[in-house]
Amino acid sequence: MKIQFQETGGFVGIVKVCKLDTDALAQDEAQTVKRMVRESGISASGTHLCETARDMQQYEIIIDDGGEIAVTYDDQNVPESAWELVGYLKDRASPKHRG
Repeated sequence: MKIQFQETGGFVGIVKVCKLDTDALAQDEAQTVKRMVRESGISASGTHLCETARDMQQYEIIIDDGGEIAVTYDDQNVPESAWELVGYLKDRASPKHRG
């Protein structure tokens, strides 16, 4: 399973990214990631953003596990079931270098 994550927005506007491949992770961590994806409830592509809010963080998650699912959420629209996965990916994301 391959996962791409991008965090954008907020007041400062820093872009952070993370790319994971469960085949490259230790077995225990790979199983944890797969469980978080399964329990996240992310099963279809879509964009879920609040039209009226400004300066919210936005999270783009692309999951490729034999088929690609791409979702975009803002802070207000992340499903409760997906926060563990989002938090895990945020912790591993680093600033994207421009250039």
